[in-house]
Amino acid sequence: MSELLRELSVVGKVKVALSYEEAEKIISKQMPDFTLLDIHLPGRNGLELLKLIKNSKQPCRVAMVTNQADEYHRHLCRKLGAEYFFDKTNDFLAVPVLIHEVVNKKL
Repeated sequence: MSELLRELSVVGKVKVALSYEEAEKIISKQMPDFTLLDIHLPGRNGLELLKLIKNSKQPCRVAMVTNQADEYHRHLCRKLGAEYFFDKTNDFLAVPVLIHEVVNKKL
């Protein structure tokens, strides 16, 4: 996914975190404009990181990606503040399209 995002001409920087702790460090240094977040992260789950991002009051749009794309998780992510929700299996190629549209302020 990070390679797909790096290829988008509208994306400035792509930072990749392989764990909750890495993601928390990146976010604490400078809140990104957009975060693509997996529900399952080594260390803690992505839902906890979503809460942290949304409680920071800094503007950051969040898209959740998961293999658990059931209605329960979709509803929970929206309730916690995620603007977008993607099934990794079926929506993988839609993520770069969404980011392009978000950056160009179409969404």
